[in-house]
Amino acid sequence: MPMVPTLRQNDFLRLKCREALYGGAAGGGKSEALLMWLAEGIHLADYSAIIFRRTYKQLMKSNDSLWAKASRLYRPLGAIPNRTDKQWRFPSGALIEMGALEHEDSVEDYQGNSYHRVAYDELTHFSQEQYEYLVNLRIRKSSGYPITLGARAGSNPGGRGHEWVKSRFISDEAARAVLQFAPWEPSPPGLIFEAPNGRMFVPARVADNPYLDREDYLASLADHSNPVTRERMMNGDWTIAPDGLIKPEWIRNFTMNGDFMHLLDDAGNRVAMVDQTKCSRFITVDTAGSTKDKDREAKGKHKSWSVAGVWDYKHLGTTAALICRHVERRRIGFVEMCDLLRQLKRTWNPGRVIVENATMGPDLYSVLRREMQIELITPGGGRDGKPGKVERATKLLNMLAKGEVYLPSPGPEWRRVLEAEWLGWQGLDDETNDQVDMAAYAAMECESGLVGVTRLDFDPRVSFVR
Repeated sequence: MPMVPTLRQNDFLRLKCREALYGGAAGGGKSEALLMWLAEGIHLADYSAIIFRRTYKQLMKSNDSLWAKASRLYRPLGAIPNRTDKQWRFPSGALIEMGALEHEDSVEDYQGNSYHRVAYDELTHFSQEQYEYLVNLRIRKSSGYPITLGARAGSNPGGRGHEWVKSRFISDEAARAVLQFAPWEPSPPGLIFEAPNGRMFVPARVADNPYLDREDYLASLADHSNPVTRERMMNGDWTIAPDGLIKPEWIRNFTMNGDFMHLLDDAGNRVAMVDQTKCSRFITVDTAGSTKDKDREAKGKHKSWSVAGVWDYKHLGTTAALICRHVERRRIGFVEMCDLLRQLKRTWNPGRVIVENATMGPDLYSVLRREMQIELITPGGGRDGKPGKVERATKLLNMLAKGEVYLPSPGPEWRRVLEAEWLGWQGLDDETNDQVDMAAYAAMECESGLVGVTRLDFDPRVSFVR
């Protein structure tokens, strides 16, 4: 492929934002767009950039690999390859590296390095933590540099990172808009969408790439037996999801008006008005650091988080309302977790704090039991007497299905992260499910029959800021 961008790639290359995503459907020329973007700085002697695939096998294998594509694009520009170090050195002295992040802690291989530009090919293959480590910590802060610094990524929907990538880059407007076009229809010029915090998304599909045999490529995609994968690859459909255990239509919203929470149905109509001072308030905590967590991390799976959720609960005649008021999700040790629970206690004044009876749970109980009403919960229901993920979440799933679980609207940033995990959860062993467990413990507390009222002498709408 010559170093001549397509119309869609031109839209992508002209962006001046710090972060942007390109692609969606298969065949849009994602890898080439990223390689072109990185090449914009090769005339600068001190320029350094890097592009990642998840594994080195993906990076190097086949004549259609990222390395092979870089060879076709960079050699005509005078670049000299170093296959051992996975680098391209240009006549000016500029350097473009090609890296892999096979395991979660592979980011530590790049500690101390800094780059003007960072790119990810197939972003949904990476975890959010791998992306943010490089983007937040390893991009230089040069003032007045001749080209825009930042990060770019290309990706299809799907993969382990589908939900966090969608949450970060794909607005509801963008998700709907790309479905208006058939796979064989080119995207109209200027079809660009802005996501939160100024991030941009440029959708592209096979019809936008004149270098492909479109009919043959689309025919091969149409033969894919998995309907979810087929729709994602052909149409760039970010809305379609596999058979997740939590359905999007189950989640309900609430709004605040003084001390009153207005509970809304799936159409946005108010179904109840609840006085927060008449609710039972409690906190549930799922702590990271178990032997299973560490074993999973050592195998390159997602790292676990410690999560604390603040909940209000109210009986409503024949139904109930479990209302999520606030969530803190962090990777912290024991001392920091003690401090976090003390802060949440001061801010939200819960009647009870319920902590999983595992990892640091018993120690939290021992240290904090004289400062707050703290209790341990030991979930059961799994095979051999051990708690299974799905069994543990049964009560939560039932409450969600009945429309009894409410999240704040408009949603704070933590809601986006929570929903991404909930809606992508399939109950598999290697999934991140800390926020599912935290909510499952809340549903168990509802089932146990909470009594009493926590009356408030402060404004809990002022959220805790770290």
